[in-house]
Amino acid sequence: MAYVPNRLRHDPQYDLFLQALVGDDIRGTSVTVLSMLARLGYDPWKEASALTQLGEPAARRRLEALLARFTDVPLFGPARSMAVSRLIAFLPRVGKDASTPRPTATSIYWLVGIGLLLAYVGLQAHDN
Repeated sequence: MAYVPNRLRHDPQYDLFLQALVGDDIRGTSVTVLSMLARLGYDPWKEASALTQLGEPAARRRLEALLARFTDVPLFGPARSMAVSRLIAFLPRVGKDASTPRPTATSIYWLVGIGLLLAYVGLQAHDN
C-alpha cells in the first residue's frame, strides 16, 4: 500500500522521531526532539523531513550540530553521539531499507488490545 500523508495534520511518519526524548532540561522538564527543534527556532516537521532526505551520514552530522547548539539539555562527548544514534533510528528510511514496514502507534494499540482481550478470556476460563 502506498504511503499517503494525512492532509489534516502534520506528517505522522515523523511522530516517533519527534516524540523521542532528548533528555531533561536544566529545570528538570523532559525535552523531546519536537520541543528541542522548536526552541532552536526550526519547524520540527520540516527539519525531520530534511534529515530523512539527507541520508544517514549527513543526517548524523546535522543532528549532532543541532544537539551541540541546544544547551538546555547538556549532552557531552559520548553521550551526544549515543543520543544521535538513538534518535536517527527513529527517522523513517534513514539507514534502513525503505521497503521495511515500521510499526505504527495504531498497530501497537491493536497488539495491546488483543493481549488484554486474551488475558481477560484466560481469566474467565480460569474462574470457571
